[in-house]
Amino acid sequence: MRRLLGVGILSLTLLPAALVLAPSEAAACSCIPTPGALESARDSDAVFAAKLVSVSDAPKAGPHDLETKNVTFEVTRTFKGQLDAQININTAANSAACGRNYGDPGSEWLVYARIDDQGQARDNLCSRTRPLADAAADIVELEANADTLDQPNEAPSSTDPGPADPEPEPVLPGEAGGEAGPEPTEPSKKGCALADTDPGAGGLAGLLGLGLVVGWARRRRSGR
Repeated sequence: MRRLLGVGILSLTLLPAALVLAPSEAAACSCIPTPGALESARDSDAVFAAKLVSVSDAPKAGPHDLETKNVTFEVTRTFKGQLDAQININTAANSAACGRNYGDPGSEWLVYARIDDQGQARDNLCSRTRPLADAAADIVELEANADTLDQPNEAPSSTDPGPADPEPEPVLPGEAGGEAGPEPTEPSKKGCALADTDPGAGGLAGLLGLGLVVGWARRRRSGR
């Protein structure tokens, strides 16, 4: 029993290492939808029609760098950019890393390329690059907008509602333009209260009457 328990613990201990060391399948390239020809051309640094000359492996700067390949094109027509007769395009060596396969030498392409800070032109599967045989509509649009390809794409317009109208200032009673409200009144007094009376003649007559009644009562008691 102890032996089985020890084997189980050892297996659980080695499981994470096995998961780390096991070869994993490379994820496929994922791209957002490609915009139209005009928008893609404005986002690109160079747009040109070209014929594939050769493909070769590009040297790696470090052991952990991505493998890439150099693709040499003979430029037949330039729509955007200042290009020589030949251009070298760098792309990833496999499609899982979004590298593009341009086929055999002699194939013709319409290329939408980016140029990095070192002057290297780059392309990948997510660009609008396509075989020249499928690019007739793109070429028509590029020709029709040849004078605007260097312009930036227009940002999506947004409607600014602007600041809200300020709240109106309150108008106090008696101010100009305002109606005078009722005059404030003293709050009513609730509960019992003593009324002010005048102890004049009526009060004196009452006291005299009370004295007579008291005297009469005393005489009646003494007569008994």
